[in-house]
Amino acid sequence: MLSHEQAQAGLQPFRIPDLHKQRLKRINALSARSANIGRAWLGVDAKGESLDWQKRGAILAEARTEFPKLSAKERKQLFVALFPRLADNVEAAWKL
Repeated sequence: MLSHEQAQAGLQPFRIPDLHKQRLKRINALSARSANIGRAWLGVDAKGESLDWQKRGAILAEARTEFPKLSAKERKQLFVALFPRLADNVEAAWKL
């Protein structure tokens, strides 16, 4: 069994520098509704600042009602912004 240190070292080549900033940049380029949903899922505001639990709860509740209203194109764009390599798989899972 791998030690914690060995596991961390093995995962190091797969880390993406500034992943959070890259995602936020892609999300902020989307339509306002899609961007709001994406930021809610990340728990941040438009600047990337973490939201307190009360505000996060409120925007997640709004995102739950808004997400199903997205068109297929908007939904795909959001999935690409969040999961570039997995967007098709996430879309397929959504359709199940």
